[in-house]
Amino acid sequence: MTSEPISGKNTNEIEFDFSSLDSILEVKMPANLKISDVLDYYKTIKKSDEYPQDLKVLIDAEYTVFMFIPHDLDEIKEAVEDTLESYTSIKEALVTSKPVSTAMAMLFGEIEINNYEFRAFYTQSAARKWLKE
Repeated sequence: MTSEPISGKNTNEIEFDFSSLDSILEVKMPANLKISDVLDYYKTIKKSDEYPQDLKVLIDAEYTVFMFIPHDLDEIKEAVEDTLESYTSIKEALVTSKPVSTAMAMLFGEIEINNYEFRAFYTQSAARKWLKE
């Protein structure tokens, strides 16, 4: 397993931990997630050559507050499309319990991107099960 934090402008950090056992990249989001953090997250994934071409990501944002607005989803879509230039496919499962974050995730889940799947879950076990399908 590797762990690679991205430091934000304050104490927020995005933590990466790749498990070669189940080939899932586990990502822990900070308490407050800004649009710049999300864009940095995708840039980091794009630059890495240690993840499989069919990338599966479990995003732990259970207690994360999304500090961006629906209008920012277009910018995130562009970042995903750019990241896909380095991968065959990406499948992301987001775990969250915050109502606003869940709503934002549901909006993002409606956006269609070739070779990309995204779903929001309330539990890590449900998210992990979906990733393994």
